[in-house]
Amino acid sequence: MFEWFSNVKDINSVLEVTVYDEDRDHKVEFLGKVAIPLLKVRNGEKRWYALKDKKLRCRAKGNNPQILLELTVIWNVLRACMRTLNPKEKKYMEPEVKFKRQVFLRNVLRLKAIIVIFFDLSKYMQSCWEWESKIRSVAALVLYIVGVYYFEPYMIPTAAFLILLKYYVVRCA
Repeated sequence: MFEWFSNVKDINSVLEVTVYDEDRDHKVEFLGKVAIPLLKVRNGEKRWYALKDKKLRCRAKGNNPQILLELTVIWNVLRACMRTLNPKEKKYMEPEVKFKRQVFLRNVLRLKAIIVIFFDLSKYMQSCWEWESKIRSVAALVLYIVGVYYFEPYMIPTAAFLILLKYYVVRCA
């Protein structure tokens, strides 16, 4: 059992709990993280929370990683109302991001790869319309006619959404 006390300035904030595993040889391993809105806490109730990765986007690695927590939040309703009506001013000054050569080179290589893909694709499409291969050109012509005939404007954002969904699933898997 672990007890922890802290003075919270804003009841509308979120409690972030990070879970580590420390082995006998003092090797610390990240297990997961969970974010709990303080207003959603029911005092004295034990509840299982699913652990997520460091950025709180996807489920943490492992076989159904969870943590059992019993939370109690004691807060003053009047102060919470005042904080909600008069929130803290946000800091508009952001730290200056330093130039990193490795990040720049990685981004240049990514851009170069994308340009090469588009260049190869344009060459391929040009060869379809120049009738170098009759079968490929007939297939391209049929696909073009079918695409023009059945095209609807809603298909563009739907296709973009499906592409983003694919990348999200691949990244979180």
